[in-house]
Amino acid sequence: MMLFYIRDTDAARAKLDAVKAFSPNPLRPPKLGLDPFRMDVALHKSLAYLWLGNLNTKCLVPLVEEACAAAGGAPSDFKAVPSLPLYFAGEFRDFLFGVELMGEMQAVAGFDAGECFAVKMSAFSMLGEGNRSEVHDLKKGRVRSYATSRAGLRAMDALPSSAPAFKKAV
Repeated sequence: MMLFYIRDTDAARAKLDAVKAFSPNPLRPPKLGLDPFRMDVALHKSLAYLWLGNLNTKCLVPLVEEACAAAGGAPSDFKAVPSLPLYFAGEFRDFLFGVELMGEMQAVAGFDAGECFAVKMSAFSMLGEGNRSEVHDLKKGRVRSYATSRAGLRAMDALPSSAPAFKKAV
């Protein structure tokens, strides 16, 4: 699973406006008659389902908080844009290859450090006990890497607000 976050600023909007794409700028969503608040609730409701339904995503909230801190901001400074690879590449189905696409995305948009980052959470391998999560800044590359275990995630509280902070693994 890979989620992209962009600092919600006019400068970031302008960089995305300059990208030749066949879909609307994700920081300037089209007026579809949908309330932006409801659209955000739908995204966060989906993430809440993943939090409760998938073991490897229990680390999502502290991972995003760590990523925002590494980028020099608070979570409220960023907009979650899970469809960012689709905006740059059009048809893009496998986010396992999102890291390989980031260099091209950076070359086209020219994001500043801390302006756009991705949180990547890997799945547990079959019969495996550990997995890796990473934070990638589009300009700087990988900035954080974390190792988690099944036992550690099972011990985590079900409430995101009670999740422990991550320790930098690499």
